[in-house]
Amino acid sequence: MVAWNAVEDAAYRSIRMTGTHGRGLRGGSSVKSGDHIDYQETQFTVDSTVTGHAVFDRKTNALNATVTVNGSDTLTMTAPLFDGDAPYVKVTGTIDGRPVSLLAPAR
Repeated sequence: MVAWNAVEDAAYRSIRMTGTHGRGLRGGSSVKSGDHIDYQETQFTVDSTVTGHAVFDRKTNALNATVTVNGSDTLTMTAPLFDGDAPYVKVTGTIDGRPVSLLAPAR
């Protein structure tokens, strides 16, 4: 869940950024280039880091990310960013090849 929060938080912050470099809520950084965001040890909480890449697909309204969590677990995620009718987004993906599915609060 906190990996999704770090990815989502940087995506929302990137929309409001005037430059290309951003910070994680609790540490680390992100760099945006168009619809692409790169994460470098971005932290939403103090006990987890996210490093990897995400792309926002404007056609499907989905944020597609592949990140490494705490330097070891690989997580791929796809979830819509903007859906006014849905209080939760379903985040699906894999951690080390095992399926993961969760509901996360939508912003």
